[in-house]
Amino acid sequence: MKVAIEHNIPGVDAAMRQAPDLLMEHVDRFLRQGALEVAREARNRTPMAFSTLRQSISRRKQGPADYLVSAGADYAAYVEEGRKPGGKPPPRWMIEAWINVGKKIQPHNPDMSSRDLAYVISRSIAKKGTEPHPFMAPALTEKTDRLTELVRQGIREGLNAVAASGPVRRQP
Repeated sequence: MKVAIEHNIPGVDAAMRQAPDLLMEHVDRFLRQGALEVAREARNRTPMAFSTLRQSISRRKQGPADYLVSAGADYAAYVEEGRKPGGKPPPRWMIEAWINVGKKIQPHNPDMSSRDLAYVISRSIAKKGTEPHPFMAPALTEKTDRLTELVRQGIREGLNAVAASGPVRRQP
């Protein structure tokens, strides 16, 4: 998932030509805050049996004013998008731990062990798949207006800093 934010604010293009590093420094600072807020919102929306998925959500700077917010758990995409029928389900030990610690699911048959229940759930996942439980996309949707506000604030501060610095003379 990638987001492109474009602007139509007068004076930005001229300021970028005059002092691109100074303007970018201000925009970058505000985008860093925005990425942090998106990551926090995604963590708050993460369905949780264990904290692994929640703790794997992070923001990483990729370049000037370019941040990536991602979930690093290997099963994050299955939670976000669901799982189609077929294929290999999660390991049975993981499902058993999810049953015992996370969900505390009780089988209908009291004689069934959690290991047996994990097998039944694993077979069901392979046959039927799983429903999506989106957390990243809704976090971005929730924070889009805030990201726009932060970028505009960074541009305003950057334009003010460029104006205060006076004309930039470039070395030939």
